[in-house]
Amino acid sequence: MISGGNLVSVWKINPNKDGLSTISALDSDVLLGICEAETNTLSILEKRGLCSGCPSDKCLPPYSLVFMVRQRIEGGFDLSCTELIAQWPTIQNEFIASLAECVEDVKVNYEPNKAGSLNFTSCPAGFWPSVVDDKFGLDNSVVRYTSSYFYTDKDDADAIYGIVDELDRASGDTVQGAYDTTNAYFLGIYIDELVNRDMVSPGNGLSLHHYGCNFGSHRLAMVDPDGFPFLNFIGVFVVFALGADDVFVAVDKWKNARLEMKNNTTEEVASRALPDAAYAMLLTTVTTAAAFFATTICPINALYCFAAFCGLLIVFDYIMNIFIVFPALCLYDKWLLEGRRNCCITFRKKYITREDESGDLEINSEDADESEEKKSLIHRILGGFYYYLHKFRWFSMATIIAVFVVCSIVTSQFGLPDTSDVALVPDDQHFKQNERWVNNLLSSSLQARAGSEAFILWGITPADTGNWKDPCESKKIVSFVSF
Repeated sequence: MISGGNLVSVWKINPNKDGLSTISALDSDVLLGICEAETNTLSILEKRGLCSGCPSDKCLPPYSLVFMVRQRIEGGFDLSCTELIAQWPTIQNEFIASLAECVEDVKVNYEPNKAGSLNFTSCPAGFWPSVVDDKFGLDNSVVRYTSSYFYTDKDDADAIYGIVDELDRASGDTVQGAYDTTNAYFLGIYIDELVNRDMVSPGNGLSLHHYGCNFGSHRLAMVDPDGFPFLNFIGVFVVFALGADDVFVAVDKWKNARLEMKNNTTEEVASRALPDAAYAMLLTTVTTAAAFFATTICPINALYCFAAFCGLLIVFDYIMNIFIVFPALCLYDKWLLEGRRNCCITFRKKYITREDESGDLEINSEDADESEEKKSLIHRILGGFYYYLHKFRWFSMATIIAVFVVCSIVTSQFGLPDTSDVALVPDDQHFKQNERWVNNLLSSSLQARAGSEAFILWGITPADTGNWKDPCESKKIVSFVSF
């Protein structure tokens, strides 16, 4: 019942308190809460056909402390949770004493990697160390962590993951449960969902990106279906940011040039604005692309491909801005001068120029007066920002110094992390709780005694003889000749 693919709930007693607790899983009210939660969860699994073990589409009861209590009480498996707990005080002291003696025997005499090493005569029938935590024993009768194994015996982890929020986790006041399975890793599935959700969270604005990624990936797959890592698609967001900045620079340069050259032709404005914009865009393109291309010295294939791909994206992004955005600005200006009105130009009235008898271009007098008074939006924003920054420059400098000092003091008091594991989700997340709580069980403590496996291969030399830029290329074993 413990082996195979099973749904497991780890229960923490007094979940809102860390450290020691006087509340135990063997207390009547706590045991009742676990029993009722198990019953509700088992009912859901039976309705969905996700458990087995008994005829008539019924399922085996979960293995837990409640299961062991039912074994010790006559007709215990036919009793409801309330009836079971009503009889629990009659055997409570004797059961706790035998369980504590068993655990002490296991802690002292358990031999890792030895078959039958848990078959101690001092232990109750069917005892398994997952029902108590590693602190329980003769000198501590409080069970702070325990677990329940539901006999699903299926590999349909996706179906169980889909209903995990419906499963009963108890009240949360005195006891709380956290679910996972023995044949899957729900925390990993949850993190993958978060990553995928974050990538599409901006909504419909990324539909073009989605199409472009699919189109590009299909074309690249035709060339090398196995050598194009998905990590490269992160570079598309880099191009979004840099491309938006380039467009912003080009449009701003054009607006400023038009304000200074109100009576000039589009060609004359372009000769002033576009070279300046192209040079400014080139600086950011060269520095950003150079940083990515410099990363190609990394011998890790995925990072090498990512750096090269992003560098090329940035270069071609600059080229596309020159050949698409610049002509678009020229057309935009010409259409405005000609007085055209359509959705591609503007939804409000802009200045309209006309030719006088001499052939010169001039602006409508009303619009000219307005343009004399108003500068471009970016000029007004940056001008206002500079005005206030300069006005309060000494106050700003003092604030920055003070913040720097405070941050230095606070960060110097940070302690070292408790573990080297990277925390991708908060500790109070359901699946993260299961991962943390299961380490407190006696079964995890005993499993840690076995250590880890290590393999030694004699007569060979560690060497990478293949092309590190091609993960599909097979490698050759290098023999240790003098062995």
